[in-house]
Amino acid sequence: MIILFSKASLGRQVGMTLVELMVSITISMIIMAGVIQLYFTASQTQRSQEGVARIQENMRYLFGKLEEDLTQTGHVGCVPFEGGVGESALIKVLLLDKKSGLFDFEYFINGADATGLRSSDTITLRYFSASGQIPLEAPGMADVSSAFVLDDADPRYALLERGDIALISDCSFADVFMITNDPTASGGTIEHAIGVTVDGQSNISADFQKPYGLEAPNGSSAYLFGGSSAAIEWKLGTSAAGTAAGLNCADDNKQYCALFRDGDEMAEGIEDLQVQYGWLDAADVLKLSDAGDVADWNAVQSVTVTLTINSIQYAPTLDGSGLMSKQVSKTFMLRNQLPGAL
Repeated sequence: MIILFSKASLGRQVGMTLVELMVSITISMIIMAGVIQLYFTASQTQRSQEGVARIQENMRYLFGKLEEDLTQTGHVGCVPFEGGVGESALIKVLLLDKKSGLFDFEYFINGADATGLRSSDTITLRYFSASGQIPLEAPGMADVSSAFVLDDADPRYALLERGDIALISDCSFADVFMITNDPTASGGTIEHAIGVTVDGQSNISADFQKPYGLEAPNGSSAYLFGGSSAAIEWKLGTSAAGTAAGLNCADDNKQYCALFRDGDEMAEGIEDLQVQYGWLDAADVLKLSDAGDVADWNAVQSVTVTLTINSIQYAPTLDGSGLMSKQVSKTFMLRNQLPGAL
């Protein structure tokens, strides 16, 4: 079959003109730009939300841990702490090395201004946790230097280790000492000998102020306070991520700053720690100031902690720094502190 095309029909078969093609491309580019902008905005919003969430999570966690330590600060069982640990005090410290003041139980709280990284503060808290309280087994101590026995089936006993700083008390006196044997292999026996050194620490004397225990001479119920106790130092340091990257906590690397509790990293992205202390002066006027203005640490009744926390990872900010940050403060009351100079 033969198909014939006329010149008229061929003239009517035309394609898209150049103008129409350019209009189509322009519309497509506008739509694509809108999609890209929408994706970019959604990505920035997600980063901002993640940064806020990370800051809030670290804030809640750290203030919770600080509250645990601060509300227990000064707890020494039922012994009334009146300040000091000398011969006339109720608490005797048998430790040789106070490790630059860390185990100086003359005060149960003290701090220093601008001694940490990036001119941050440090704070040291001392207490013997009620959660680690274990009663002495009968018959108690035979004399002031003898070992004593605890119930090794007590779940709190499993927390005790050789070299732990512990406190023994019967509500009339208390002694702070280092455990010198291995509790896990002693069947409940706890020793406090001299001549044993653990991590540079040892006992300067094996003699307590009295034989403790219900059946000891002039005895009464006695308890050992161990486990999560003793001296806790909070300060800024370089995070594990920063150490791995070879970068220190500094103004240019704030994401590698971290808050440490007794040498353990609690949270990264903590770029500043500032502490103020509250007490009543002689005229019963409330004072709130830095560590350098505290005349009597045993008179401190409250602690205000201010943390500056960043998002660790990139988050859009108005100043273009790339790290979202927030400064938050919280005041804690010290439940176990008694006014000094009693």
